[in-house]
Amino acid sequence: AYLGNTAATFAGGGFDGAAATYTLGNGNLVINGSNFLGVKTITLGDGNSTDLNNTYISAAVNPAAPPAGITFNATGTQITITSAYISDNNASWADSNASQNRVIVLTSAADQNGTTGTQLITTQP
Repeated sequence: AYLGNTAATFAGGGFDGAAATYTLGNGNLVINGSNFLGVKTITLGDGNSTDLNNTYISAAVNPAAPPAGITFNATGTQITITSAYISDNNASWADSNASQNRVIVLTSAADQNGTTGTQLITTQP
């Protein structure tokens, strides 16, 4: 589950909560929430508040042994995605062309989707 707003849900050196903007060149993207140890897929895409229109990065993950560039904290309340991981897998996700339309979808082992669809962010290189 995500927290109540973009400033609380997202953090990290690359995220400006006041502007709801992630800047790839400024650092990592941190997602705050709860129950993240059941996540099996992380999808970075764009869309609106109800639909995922395009998928830029889709990563199968095991929180106990995630791929390089993605980490889960021990309590399942935080996921960190490094800027290098985003750059290496599809840096175009990090350039929303000034549109607040970027979304992150977390899919659980039970195929339940949690989406930041109501917490869209702007991304920039």
